[in-house]
Amino acid sequence: MKITDKNLIELFEEFRDEHLFSKYRFGNHSAEFYTQLRKHLAENKERNGCNQFLETEADYKIKLGGFLEQRLLSSGFTVHSEMETIYNDGGKPDLTVHEVKAGEPGLWMNNLIRAESLRCVIELKGANVLDPNYIFSDKVKQNVRHDLIKLSSLSAEVLKCLVILDEANGIKSEKLIKHFDLIEGKILILSNNPDLHLIGYC
Repeated sequence: MKITDKNLIELFEEFRDEHLFSKYRFGNHSAEFYTQLRKHLAENKERNGCNQFLETEADYKIKLGGFLEQRLLSSGFTVHSEMETIYNDGGKPDLTVHEVKAGEPGLWMNNLIRAESLRCVIELKGANVLDPNYIFSDKVKQNVRHDLIKLSSLSAEVLKCLVILDEANGIKSEKLIKHFDLIEGKILILSNNPDLHLIGYC
């Protein structure tokens, strides 16, 4: 088995339909529900979203990374979070998928094996109900464009993916279209938001 854009799309859509939608009721309420929720959250300042199980990007990484590991492990792949020595600037990607052969030492023991086994890098952004466009803000150091630039720095042999989990489907496609110079034909965009999912994919 190879990690391709096609099977990564299939895996994400399974994760979206069977976990985000059915288990966590994520992104599948009515527009009126989210309008009322934003009002409630703004007034009470309890939290920024409606799902206590998915409040931080660490929560998203655990859920998606665990799902991918479960699906891919039997095919000879392993999924890691914040693996070192992937980016030239020393930054650590949210998730990486590595192909591991029997008898090889652990990925953490050998930088060369780590690089040669790398098949896919995934950066992940979570957009909450209260301010979904915050992940695009110039005030955020690790914003969407920053992640796209990091992904663009990787070699052509590595599958590059940006996952945007949008709790209320509040982000419009125009937000990503601004970054087509980095996305089109180079980076796979996956999202539960239909306006964003597979944008620029060809």
